[in-house]
Amino acid sequence: MSYIVYTDGSYKPSINPNVSGWGAAIFKIVDGEEVLETVLYGVVTEPTMRQVDGELEAVKQTISHFEEINNGKPIEIKIIYDYVGVEKWATSEWKANKPDTIKYKSYIQEKMKLHKISLEWTKGHAGNTGNEAADRLAGEAIIKYRG
Repeated sequence: MSYIVYTDGSYKPSINPNVSGWGAAIFKIVDGEEVLETVLYGVVTEPTMRQVDGELEAVKQTISHFEEINNGKPIEIKIIYDYVGVEKWATSEWKANKPDTIKYKSYIQEKMKLHKISLEWTKGHAGNTGNEAADRLAGEAIIKYRG
């Protein structure tokens, strides 16, 4: 089964400066069409990189979700993101020099050895349905957080 996952992060300091939101809209490919299967969202508390924390967490949570539902078997997913650091740190094109980027780089590189994970950039806020859904989820996570 093939999956496409749109991920996004959000930071809304006027609502809560102590969290960064993340969202993931998971689509199953059925007869060549993207069909929404489920959504994931949550927050990163005490973010050190504002929105970036949410962007990276969305990718990590997506991979963890698929590992869990596939009982540790290899997975195949395409992750579509709108923040270039998601891929630049994964491929070492950007130097990971902050604790969170170092952890993300190590995590994603290890997972890419175990699974077939492809990363693809899309322009944010450009009408892409999946990206817009992930963006809304990330924002809603901040609004709903009551920690």
